[in-house]
Amino acid sequence: MSRPNLQVSFSGGRTSAYMCFKLMEHCRDEYNMAFTFANTGLEHEDTLRFADAVDRHLGLGLVWLEANVNPGRKSCTHQVVRYETASRHGEPFEAVAGKYGLPNKVFKLCTRELKGNTMASYTDSLWGKDYQIAIGIRADERRRVSPNATSQRIIYPLVDRWPTRKQDVLWFFEQFDWDLQIPEHLGNCVTCFQKSAPKLNTIYRTEPERFDFFLKLEDLYSDVGPNYVPGPRKIFRGFQSTADLLQGFREAGDTSRMFREEDSGTCSESCEVYETSLQMEFDFST
Repeated sequence: MSRPNLQVSFSGGRTSAYMCFKLMEHCRDEYNMAFTFANTGLEHEDTLRFADAVDRHLGLGLVWLEANVNPGRKSCTHQVVRYETASRHGEPFEAVAGKYGLPNKVFKLCTRELKGNTMASYTDSLWGKDYQIAIGIRADERRRVSPNATSQRIIYPLVDRWPTRKQDVLWFFEQFDWDLQIPEHLGNCVTCFQKSAPKLNTIYRTEPERFDFFLKLEDLYSDVGPNYVPGPRKIFRGFQSTADLLQGFREAGDTSRMFREEDSGTCSESCEVYETSLQMEFDFST
């Protein structure tokens, strides 16, 4: 009897790495597993190092993917890269913005094209649609579980099979000298538009150059694609441009005291495809 196929979506964060550990430990004979990592080109360098370390430690055979942007109405497909050759200067991200426009809370192109469609393209090339998708969301993050999980062929091993909390993951990785070294406020995609203003302000205070890439994108692509409010498309919450955001930070001063390192918040480690919080595409309130 043939084994079912399982795409394991490794985001680059500790939680999805822990999911990989559990699946490798318990399910090697249960599934045909393909471990995939979709690089947007804006991942923190330590995310890339950590992904490579997890792969080497577990022998995942991790497949490193980047979006291949196609002309016309065709969604992104995939190209296979390696840790050594993975983009580190936002090239896939800029290519998607050049075709579809800027990402923001309404147009979640980074999740849809750079992650979801890219990984689907690769896994479809292996198994057609005959597979499930394992997503690294924990039992204490149930609000992030997709309500359409069954129809999307998604399973959440750390919710249903091995109920896991954040502290369980942190304790597990304390034993490894190659643990992820990214501070909480930096997360994976450092200047993610889903982050709170205090977190982004802290990044601006310490590493203002991190915003240069989005300043460039808004200069080049703010008029690409439709918009749901008048004027050019903008990236950050409240429909602020990057320049507006940074001006607000200069006027507000240091607001780092307004968040705690242990807060999970949004985008604390990495974002996952198909999660509830990434599907609320018309929330204009925050």
